[in-house]
Amino acid sequence: MILSLIVLALLLVFYHRSPSRCVLLVVSVFPSLLLLGIGSLTVLSILGYVALLAFLIKNRWNWQLDRFPFMLSFIFCIFSYFLSYYKGGYERHPSTLLISLSNYVWVYLLWQMYRPSVRNRTFLIKCLTGYLLLLSAYGAVEAFTGINPIVDFLERHGMIVALQGSDYVRFGLYRAQSLTVWCSIFGTACGLGLVFLLLQSFKGYFHLSAKYYILFGLLLFGVIASGTRTVIAMTLIASCSLMPYMRRNVKFILPLCAIIVLFSVFGHGVMGSVVDSFLNHEQTEGSSVEGREMQYAAALWFYQVSPLYGNGLGFINEAIQLDGELLGGESIVFSVLVDRGMIGAWSLILLLVQVLYVLIKRKMYFLCFLPLSFAFAKIMSLLPDLSETFIILYLIPFIKQQELEYEDSHHYLPARV
Repeated sequence: MILSLIVLALLLVFYHRSPSRCVLLVVSVFPSLLLLGIGSLTVLSILGYVALLAFLIKNRWNWQLDRFPFMLSFIFCIFSYFLSYYKGGYERHPSTLLISLSNYVWVYLLWQMYRPSVRNRTFLIKCLTGYLLLLSAYGAVEAFTGINPIVDFLERHGMIVALQGSDYVRFGLYRAQSLTVWCSIFGTACGLGLVFLLLQSFKGYFHLSAKYYILFGLLLFGVIASGTRTVIAMTLIASCSLMPYMRRNVKFILPLCAIIVLFSVFGHGVMGSVVDSFLNHEQTEGSSVEGREMQYAAALWFYQVSPLYGNGLGFINEAIQLDGELLGGESIVFSVLVDRGMIGAWSLILLLVQVLYVLIKRKMYFLCFLPLSFAFAKIMSLLPDLSETFIILYLIPFIKQQELEYEDSHHYLPARV
């Protein structure tokens, strides 16, 4: 807890000095901050509510929702959380509700505080680059050695509960979780971080130097070292958002392809295992179609107990103990149906639809692959502790930048005579 308190104190001081940059820093290292808790809350949730309170006081309690594009779905999702919390039969844990809603708070804070100036954009890219370099390099060491001293230290001092053992091997490598709570979170951070940086570069927001190709190689390896087929598929789907930029960025794409070819040649054993895991998934360790069907049947039974608003927030953990066929409840479909019922399920559908609508309305068609890839990953593998709102943090910088460019182009249009 001491480490968590120190991190929280440093972030609060930084927020006091520069609120917008603190929010950008937190968003950059979001997956790793999920590791740190204080009592039954997390550092992220505490900091989020303090930052929200400070923002509202500064703005005289004006929420400034008039231009917040996700307001309708956010209201519906938050309503479903409160409904499940108060109407579900499961014992109420305020911390569960607060942690869940804090994910929506961070999206709201980023939207309100991010101004796509060159300084802010450069700061965001530098923070994310440094974080991903540390995360992927540390994960690569763990993949080859099976040693993760930082997570071991946190677990030994009761700060976290390790979700996987050091002997968990897939694709011939130790499944790396690096500085995150679970291997799939590590892979997701690497995959989405890779696509985000490439998009930022292809849009001309920063120049790709040689060091970035080293980082991209580490990130690609991190996706595979996570040992999660869903994350690999998610990264491939998300990379479709790069298609409009490939023709005019051939000189950047070719070195990236060279990295993939070199990795395939020198790591052919690993790549062969990855390909085989997709072609023969029934014989590969991990989730199977039959396993998912068994989980769905078990989740459906609990869903029918309280189909409208669910059994209560966090009940999925109790259900896993009561029915072994649920296994780990490894899909957001299972957890939402059990915890939040039909209203919760419809709220998530509305959230995805509104995110896609916001992108399509702005003619950012290919960016739709990002939320679709994340939705696919959440359905197929849950991604524990990563909320359904996580992907929006990657979309906001592009949306805000486009809005700024639109305003500038219309501001400087000559007046009609």
